[in-house]
Amino acid sequence: MIEMKFLFITDTHFRSNSPRSRRDDFQMSMVSKMNEIGDIISKEKIDYVLHGGDLFDRPDIPFKTASLFSKILLSYKVPIYIISGNHDSYGQNPVTIDRSILGLLASLNIVNLIDYNTVLLKEENLTVQLYGTPYRYDLDRNPLNYSFERVKDADFCIQMAHGFILRKPFLQGIDYTLVEDLKDSNADILFSGHYHSGFEKVKINKTLFYNPGSLARMSNSKTEQNRNPKVVLVEVLKLNNTVKYTIQDIYLKSAKPGKEVISRSIVDQNKMRMENLIYFKQAIHENLDLSKYNIFSILNDISPKKGFDASLISDARTRILEAAEEIGEHNV
Repeated sequence: MIEMKFLFITDTHFRSNSPRSRRDDFQMSMVSKMNEIGDIISKEKIDYVLHGGDLFDRPDIPFKTASLFSKILLSYKVPIYIISGNHDSYGQNPVTIDRSILGLLASLNIVNLIDYNTVLLKEENLTVQLYGTPYRYDLDRNPLNYSFERVKDADFCIQMAHGFILRKPFLQGIDYTLVEDLKDSNADILFSGHYHSGFEKVKINKTLFYNPGSLARMSNSKTEQNRNPKVVLVEVLKLNNTVKYTIQDIYLKSAKPGKEVISRSIVDQNKMRMENLIYFKQAIHENLDLSKYNIFSILNDISPKKGFDASLISDARTRILEAAEEIGEHNV
């Protein structure tokens, strides 16, 4: 029997300071998690680490922070394959990676960057194909953006995608892709990141879709407060030309309960304002035909005229999504 073991993690968002939603020292919390992952790698004899994007919280984090986490990644002593997320690149465009800290780590061979290409991993007569779909601003405008060719001789195929893949419809006016839209995928497993809350495993046709959620808890939503960060262990086995796999969640013991590290005070202060914003928008939808003109399209239309920076628009979109998630509104 031949086997390969993979450990999948996503959305670590390494940064030098703490988000305003955190009560603790966020950077040291992430150091503890990454060190625990190193222990898991040793204990489980992992062959490859897979990262679903947003290694860093911004493309130009301080070198001191990059150095701190690079040393931890090097301590794993196994190859790390990663795709870029929207926070890793400038302007949410993967062609800018060469100018980013993630690009620097790739050039130093600390990580192996997969950018719309295939990597073949071989162990005797077992061949596993890795395919990476990094984030770009128009990724979720067409499900075909996730498509790729499966290598003929690949025994097993894992795709990593940093896109807004969901199991059910979300906010009107924002681009997303439903797992049903990807039912003809060539992957045996499609791991996704980007959506921090994640979603449970679902198998459609021959493909298992899974987003285990971000390793970093960045927002102060109730979902994040109640969610426990985890990593995913995948073991691919081949015996007498038959290939099987197992998949297992491993919750991190170093991750403290959300109620201990996530502050809800800001949410409590602004909840009424958020509710008013959502309900006001609902009233507009009920009384006017704005099916093709919503708050997100308004942002997109206004920003070029006002010369808004792309990071400002991205932050506005994030805040609107967090507000909707907090209220429990998924179809505004």
